[in-house]
Amino acid sequence: MRMQAEPTADALFTSFRDEAGAKFVQALEKIKGACDAIVVANGTLTYSQVGKVAVELYGGPKAQSILNNAKHKAYIDARKREQTSAWRSGKGEPVSKGSDTIRYPAEGLDYKTRRYIDDLRQRNSLLEAAMRELKQQVLQATERRPLDLSAMLAAQPSLEGSVTVVKTEIPVITEDAREAIRILIEELPKRLPEIELYQSKAFRLRTGEWLLAPAQYAALKTLLGYGPC
Repeated sequence: MRMQAEPTADALFTSFRDEAGAKFVQALEKIKGACDAIVVANGTLTYSQVGKVAVELYGGPKAQSILNNAKHKAYIDARKREQTSAWRSGKGEPVSKGSDTIRYPAEGLDYKTRRYIDDLRQRNSLLEAAMRELKQQVLQATERRPLDLSAMLAAQPSLEGSVTVVKTEIPVITEDAREAIRILIEELPKRLPEIELYQSKAFRLRTGEWLLAPAQYAALKTLLGYGPC
């Protein structure tokens, strides 16, 4: 009898995300980001290490929170299996312990010094991963509301030589468009029973599928003046 193959990390992530609420999905995405950073740093995926990196990069979830959630642990276990398989096949496998001249600047270093160097390298890799994530977030924020470079260049510099940041004006929403958005976020759940307002932060179908994710729902409320830009 053939044993059933274990699901991949991507399959588990998609399955867990589609079945869970917004809070769980947010935590799972942070755990995925922490796992990605550890893999980039060629570190070992453990619950405690994922929790530590998640706290450093995103403020959580902590290791204890991960240990208390079977789905979070299942996802990390799947990532660890894939990492181990990649190492065995020679993809991303750590340099052997005998090649000190490759891993360290000199031969014969004591254990504490080697461990300190390894920790610094891993921290650098984590910082690089965090910077890539930050750049992506800044890019997305700029795309949502671009900077007005013409106004910035035309403005006089301050006494310190800094340039004043000028954002483009938010497009004017017509009354018809405003009313359409109001009907969408206020009346839709009342008129269509198969749609629910989830924790006053998102719309989803009774089957569990997202109709308006939290970020999309917040964006519509912002357009109506219910929140910050």
